[in-house]
Amino acid sequence: MASLLFFFLIFPTIENSLSVTNKHAITSTLSNLLVHFLSFILKFVSVCYATAIAVFAICLWVLVFP
Repeated sequence: MASLLFFFLIFPTIENSLSVTNKHAITSTLSNLLVHFLSFILKFVSVCYATAIAVFAICLWVLVFP
């Protein structure tokens, strides 16, 4: 999973930043990479949180209304 994430998300960004010799473009690419990484983590956490709430609600429903 991590290797697929590296191959599809990080490797093209690193390759694009290395092909451009402009320092501003490299820092911009790294900041874009950081933003994408943080948004991915936020989506992952929100999906896990929503799944936990759904499982808790289903368990509560089963226990309260047998």
